[in-house]
Amino acid sequence: MLVMSEMSIPILLSVIGAGLFVATIIGFVRWRRWQQQVATWEDFANRNDWTIRVTPGFMYSTGTLEMQGRDQGIPVSLLTEHRDFGRHWHVVTILRLPLGDVVPPGLSVKPSRMGPMMSKFFGVEDEKVGDAALDDALVLQHVTPAVRALFFKPGVKGPLLKLGRACSNFSIESGTLTVEQMDVPRTPVELEGFMSPGLGLARALRTHANRPL
Repeated sequence: MLVMSEMSIPILLSVIGAGLFVATIIGFVRWRRWQQQVATWEDFANRNDWTIRVTPGFMYSTGTLEMQGRDQGIPVSLLTEHRDFGRHWHVVTILRLPLGDVVPPGLSVKPSRMGPMMSKFFGVEDEKVGDAALDDALVLQHVTPAVRALFFKPGVKGPLLKLGRACSNFSIESGTLTVEQMDVPRTPVELEGFMSPGLGLARALRTHANRPL
């Protein structure tokens, strides 16, 4: 027993050492990713004269970021937050764009993840606007005649469908357009790519809201 114990000690130390080495590598990779995210977001904020708040995480864990500014007069809030998904957690990036009085506060717009037949089967309420592309891509509620006419305009319909293709998690609720994605953009291309569809729709809605067909 003594011999076995003496032989086990080096093995145990080797296992512990290997575990610490792997943990250090993972921590370093996370730290490098975090530094790249911060640099990208700070550069964007500085170029656009936006405010930014950086909250570092503990040790090597990922922190949170928040930017606020305006895009063509539209208030923009971009932030990250940690969310629990069962036994795991992920960092989610959230874009919020208040639309003001461009759309009524009761309007609800979400992407159709199940298709019309499955939505009906599961009892998901969905109003049809009479346009096949919009009806297939979106789950709509409390659509007024003015909103229907607005969505039919090519300058709005195009960006609305583009957002639906680019993002599987977005909504218009209580007069605010919200777009979410898992993970955090690390490069300028990723950041612009995430924000562009939502900003494009917000600009289109504001531009065409008071224009005739």
